[in-house]
Amino acid sequence: MQCITANSRHNRSPLILDASWPVTVSLRNQQDGPNKNMTNDDLYSHIVCVIANSFHLVENCLLTNKAITDLYNKTYSNNLPHMKISYERVGHALNKLGFKKTRTGSGASAIFWDKQRTSDLMVLYGIGSKQT
Repeated sequence: MQCITANSRHNRSPLILDASWPVTVSLRNQQDGPNKNMTNDDLYSHIVCVIANSFHLVENCLLTNKAITDLYNKTYSNNLPHMKISYERVGHALNKLGFKKTRTGSGASAIFWDKQRTSDLMVLYGIGSKQT
């Protein structure tokens, strides 16, 4: 598997499907309570959006679960503790989304950066498409 990162000489642009950057996902039940009431599709689409916006955090072809979770919570929790999700929940979602999991040299959970998988999931969840 070839790793393409933001610093690669073959690919210096971020992962986007069109001119919109950063990619965003609308929050359906934004004020309806904690994320535990969110559907799996909502959670998965938000995580895919976070991964698409995390290409700059990729090191040695790896993106850590902590980086994904922290960016997710910063982006979607509205600074409300009850809206935050756990590292474990993100890890389960990454597994369901089909990312290959591994560990960093320090033992932290991570996924292999997979540009093609991320692009496929963005199409599946309608992320990054132009909105009128």
